[in-house]
Amino acid sequence: MTILNKFSRQLTSQFERGGSQAMLYALGLNKADMKKPQIGIGSVWYEGNPCNSKLNELSQVSKNSILKKDMIGFQFNTVGVSDGMTMGTKGMNYSLPSRKLIADSVETMVYAHHYDGFVGIPSCDKNLPGMAMAMFRLNRPSMLIYGGSMRPNFIDTGGKTLQKVDIVSSFESYGQYLKGGITEEERDNIIQNACNKDCGACAGLYTANTMASILEVMGLMLPNSSSNVSLSLEKFKECDISGNIMMNLLTEDIKPSDIVTKESFNNAIKMLYILGGSSNAIIHLLAMARELDIELTLDDFSRYEDTPVLTNMKPHGEFVMHDIYLRGGMSRVIEYLIEIGIINGDCMTITGWTLAQNNELFNPYKLCTSENIQDGVSLVSNEGILKESVKSIIMDVDDPFKKDSHLKILRGNIAPKGCISKINSNNTSYSGKLICFDSETDMLKALGKHLITQEHVVLIRYQGETIGCPEMLEPTSALVGYFGDNPPPLITDGRFSGGSKGILVANLPDAYKEDSILPYLINGDIIELDLVNKQINVTLEEHEIVNRVMSIDIYKPELPIKTGYVAEFGRYVGGLCDGYVTS
Repeated sequence: MTILNKFSRQLTSQFERGGSQAMLYALGLNKADMKKPQIGIGSVWYEGNPCNSKLNELSQVSKNSILKKDMIGFQFNTVGVSDGMTMGTKGMNYSLPSRKLIADSVETMVYAHHYDGFVGIPSCDKNLPGMAMAMFRLNRPSMLIYGGSMRPNFIDTGGKTLQKVDIVSSFESYGQYLKGGITEEERDNIIQNACNKDCGACAGLYTANTMASILEVMGLMLPNSSSNVSLSLEKFKECDISGNIMMNLLTEDIKPSDIVTKESFNNAIKMLYILGGSSNAIIHLLAMARELDIELTLDDFSRYEDTPVLTNMKPHGEFVMHDIYLRGGMSRVIEYLIEIGIINGDCMTITGWTLAQNNELFNPYKLCTSENIQDGVSLVSNEGILKESVKSIIMDVDDPFKKDSHLKILRGNIAPKGCISKINSNNTSYSGKLICFDSETDMLKALGKHLITQEHVVLIRYQGETIGCPEMLEPTSALVGYFGDNPPPLITDGRFSGGSKGILVANLPDAYKEDSILPYLINGDIIELDLVNKQINVTLEEHEIVNRVMSIDIYKPELPIKTGYVAEFGRYVGGLCDGYVTS
């Protein structure tokens, strides 16, 4: 028989732990409660970000569900960083490092307080991989409940139909204004209405929704958790059955290491490409695999690069996660991908069933039976499932949105160990003259002065892991707003937001480090991208590069943050190949 409270009993049952027990009695527990399993319910709730501001409501419903199954639930929360709010500021330098803070704080709370299981409720970008890393590190019965995506808004721009807007619309409006495409009043209308007041994670297939979809196909969330939108009836139902799921996980002693295998990561990689998701998923999956001691390298991502992009989703397409929700949810997408042989449906999930079994039992057009551990709850849309097929969003594999992956691992003389390209066009080669900037601010000023042309390749350097590897959504969105669908390429040692689109190359070697040649590149150098051979090179001979390194006395900008957490992170963090984890 499985001991359900095998960790908490070290505090509640051992005679010498009188102090621990006294403190638990002060919280309102009685003698009978001391024999019950204790579940930590950790959310990334804080008021200052629409992605996270409603998570406390979900956490409370989950706690009530835990209590109803004769367990004890203790709520806690962790830090978080709003990527959307901090973009282009020093606050963005804290974004990637916050992933480690989240993982470490969950580990600390669960280990220190001897919780028998864990329910994680993340929402914004680094929340999701941070909590997954903590789950793997703890390796105790655990599940994740995604906070849910934001619904889109619609504004009147004087056209025949209302314009669908989301957070990326507000960033792109800057470039549109610079180009003279919209007035200041029109821009203000976009900014004031870009985010829905019901809150939730950013609406498109950006990093949060990408990671949620990946974690669902890895079996760490309930079916449709990635697509059930913020404050929807289905989202509250997920929380309301979390007690059932947790009791089953405890009883069967199902741990993350029993669920997640190398094949789960293969499913995740293919799901990333199918959905046209965020390049950040690559670094997060690399970091997550290390926590389970599963070997995952950039070559694993290269292996599946012939996987087509099948979704017509923002940022490269038309739809947002709410549209998938209205068509029955992500489970229907996964069901289709299993049917056509792309996703392996035999992988285990937190329900104790496989992906394929889940998709049968959670099909939105069928009711769950009363014997299911979900207590007969059918995740049917309260907003009304559209009769329209999910294939209006997910295209046929023989007629894809893009014939191969939008993400590729490139190597060459400016990135010998690899970097990540994000290109949604079917073109296979690009070249142009470098125009170099040492900060986002300098690049945006140059764009405002109309100094950047479509013949350029824009380089923004000194944005690497030494300073936290910030995202470049402001520059990429400004270029799209200014140039439309044909912006010049942008390359950087920083990262791109999931909302970034264009001809993009990120995660180049950190210009602050000795092995990077980025500091020695100058305006007018020719950069060539070859997506067929997966190459990125500056058209300089090896001896020319060596001569520059030996003869040029380069100036490196001062670190923007010299003390505190980001500075510490920068000293110990590794590079792209290990997912920017600290040693």
